This record gives sequence, structure tokens and C-alpha cells, in this order.
Amino acid sequence: ALFVHDKPRIEQYAAWENADIRAHSGRQLPPHTLQNGSDLPLREALRSPALWTIYYGMFASTCGAAFVIAHAQAHLRDLGHSPVAAAATISIYSAAIVAGNIGMGGILQRTGPRLAYFGALIFLVIGLLMLSYPSGVLGLYGYAIVCGLGYGASQVGPMVLLSGYWGVKVFPMLTAVGLLIQTAGGAISPVVAGSYFDSHGRYQPVIFSIAAMVLLAIALLRVIGPPKNKVA
Repeated sequence: ALFVHDKPRIEQYAAWENADIRAHSGRQLPPHTLQNGSDLPLREALRSPALWTIYYGMFASTCGAAFVIAHAQAHLRDLGHSPVAAAATISIYSAAIVAGNIGMGGILQRTGPRLAYFGALIFLVIGLLMLSYPSGVLGLYGYAIVCGLGYGASQVGPMVLLSGYWGVKVFPMLTAVGLLIQTAGGAISPVVAGSYFDSHGRYQPVIFSIAAMVLLAIALLRVIGPPKNKVA
């Protein structure tokens, strides 16, 4: 991210995670024994439930983003909004994604990457719910701002978590797998949404389903927590 000047030390990650877990559940993390600068083997990283939880979050958020790009205009026009207004929301949404990308860099250094990622996903859920029944100018353009900020921030959060949890050595491969999963979400969501609309004539159940997927990602990230790395 533009405003991330230094890679946080592994001790900083441990402090963030300990503070987050103590604040919400009272649980204590075991000592983080992975030394600064070391990396876990790729095979061990791929066995981590935390990794696949992050991947699921990436998949769910991309399903939402792809739906907005592919179907938000049709959904808004179906609700009676003008073509110009519907198209304008996509421009606002795209600009908000960039703002979310940039802003996430500064936020995660203050709150920790996992907590910042939670916030990004929550913003995305709120934006999707606003899109389901937008009313007035605030609802029409507000969904685009909130949804765009959430998705833009949610693009950055997983990248920081991947490098911070499993090290820079395996980061390129973990990122490649994550991007493949994101691509699958971007490919599946518009097709399923279009098929449902052709059969039922409305988009709201699809929007609610995607929002539920993102909420599930938040819950899984909270329950599973960060990986418990161990060295032999």
C-alpha cells in the first residue's frame, strides 16, 4: 500500500493478535515462536486452517465485487433508477475501491491487519445491504461509496496477512493461489446472479446470499484466529 513504509516486525504482529484476542474473548495466544525473517515451508502453510479461511474471505468478497460490476446497474434500473444514475454509481464504486486500497495501508498499521480486514469486510456487507433496497440519493450513491471502500480495503488486508503470517518466501505462491480463488469467485458470481434473475426476476436474494457469505468469512476469521506457528 502507498502509505506502508516499513514491513512490521513479527513481534508487532504478535502484539496485534494478542491484543485483539484478549479484547474480544479473553483467550491468550501461545508465544509466537517464529523468528523474524524466517519462513514456513509452503506445504505447512497450505495445511493451515487460517490460510484457507483467508482464502474464503477473498472468494466471498470478490463474489460481491463482481456482482456489483456485472449486475448493479441492471438491479438499480429494475428498481426504477435512471440509466445515468445507475451508471454513475459504478464510477463512484470504482473510485471508492482505489480509496479503500490506499486508506487500508494507514489503517492496518494502527489497528493491526486482522482487525482492519474485519472492518473492510463489514463495510462490504453494509454496502451490499444498502444496494439491496437503495432509497433516495443517499442510498443510491452511498452503497457505491461504502461497498467500494470495503472491497478496496479487503483487497489489501489478505496480502498483509499472508506475508505476515507465513513469511515472504512463500508469499508469491500463496498470493497466486489466493488470486486463482478470487478469479473463481469473480467468474461464478455474475453467472449465478444472472441465472437467478432470469428465473425469478429480482436480485435481492442473491445480494443477501453474498452478504451472508462475507459475514461467514468474518465469523470464521474470528473463530479460527491467526495460525499457531511452531518450530521443531
